[in-house]
Amino acid sequence: MPQEGILCGVILRSPHSHARIRGIDTAAARAISGVHAVITAADLPRGKRYVHEGAADRSPMAEEVVRFIGEEVAAVAAETPEIAEAALCALYVDYEVIAAPVTIAESLAPGATRLHEASDRPGQPLAQGGARLG
Repeated sequence: MPQEGILCGVILRSPHSHARIRGIDTAAARAISGVHAVITAADLPRGKRYVHEGAADRSPMAEEVVRFIGEEVAAVAAETPEIAEAALCALYVDYEVIAAPVTIAESLAPGATRLHEASDRPGQPLAQGGARLG
């Protein structure tokens, strides 16, 4: 039984390995009684990044593009787990699926899709914040 004043949080995760987010409709989820918050990248300060090692190159929620299956797209806070799940199911994300290279050879091929637009030169790592190293 939920305790009074404590909300249940759930995360909507991408089902795609690489896709452009064309839009997220949160209206139906927000309209459900018992839902206190629905959050997407649009609700967060633009350009904020994780601060722990290994994730400093991405936002807490996908901004415009998802780059792996399971990437965080939206979050819901509700009074019960059942309400939170119902709100999660009510979210609509319009994805444009982008072909993702799955082998090293595919990723290094001329014209290959890049997961990060700033990494346009294979083998040249990026510093935190997107500045080119070397």
